[in-house]
Amino acid sequence: MKKNILSILVLITSSVMAQQLPLLNQYMFNTLLINPAMTYQGELPEAFALHRSQWSGVPDGPVTQVFSFTAPLTAKKNGFGFIVTNDQTGLYSQTSGYANYSHAVKLGEESYFSGGVSIGAFQRRFDFNRVVVKTENDPQLYSQPINRASLDGAFGLNFNWKGLNVGLSGWQLFESRVRYIDPYNKSVKYIPTRHFTFNAQYAIKASEGNFPLTITPSAIVRYMAGVGNFASSAPVQADFNVVAESEKYGWVFVGYKSSYAVTAGIGIIIAKKLRAGFSYDVAYLNSAKPHLGSMTEIFVSYKFKGSGKNTGSQALY
Repeated sequence: MKKNILSILVLITSSVMAQQLPLLNQYMFNTLLINPAMTYQGELPEAFALHRSQWSGVPDGPVTQVFSFTAPLTAKKNGFGFIVTNDQTGLYSQTSGYANYSHAVKLGEESYFSGGVSIGAFQRRFDFNRVVVKTENDPQLYSQPINRASLDGAFGLNFNWKGLNVGLSGWQLFESRVRYIDPYNKSVKYIPTRHFTFNAQYAIKASEGNFPLTITPSAIVRYMAGVGNFASSAPVQADFNVVAESEKYGWVFVGYKSSYAVTAGIGIIIAKKLRAGFSYDVAYLNSAKPHLGSMTEIFVSYKFKGSGKNTGSQALY
């Protein structure tokens, strides 16, 4: 039994090596999720909450919750924020929290360059009480969950010119390895490997007047640095999206995740400062598609009332 449990642990750990960071669909509506340099892009403090349910056809499939808050410090110069994420997949869960700060420099009449940092920590937990077994009192079973915590950090850079944004970010920079020791003094490691992302998007004003419409194509490319032979074969992953948005009513979008799924989403502007979005993934991996089930994601965001002239921030968009 002990050998089987350790095998499950290793399989779960290795299966998520290429996806240690959540592959969210609606990051374009909260770019803090992909680049700390975009810690604050609007003119008012904003709270953002997201829930993602993945692979409903797989028992204990991945579930992700995200909450973030951002606010300006000085108009068009800097902002701060924080982000809390919880991931649950099978026997493991991870809760992480980060504080973010970004600063923007005006390069020209309509161009800015910004940099940001994110510092925080994560706690990783393996709950073996979730294992379904025939003999619950087997002495080889773990009686208590295993918890470990470690520090973490990220950075981001972003350039904006009119409607064009180009950014680069790095995640899990500390590579704080987490080691678990079982009752038999055997160790298992979890390695949070460095991830690097490149993002680009361009907002195009399609119409104005009574029905203002903006078309925004965007792309993000993710690369995971290898740690020995274990992660050296992780592929580069890319997302492509096109959003059609009316600032009065809402938006629709379609997207593509390389070697994984196609995505569609819709959003509404409930009130001037309140909006909500929903997206749905359709996996196109022929061998796995019948078994994965649905993949859905929903978010809600709210902008708070500002005070005075200094409620603006980087104003990159």
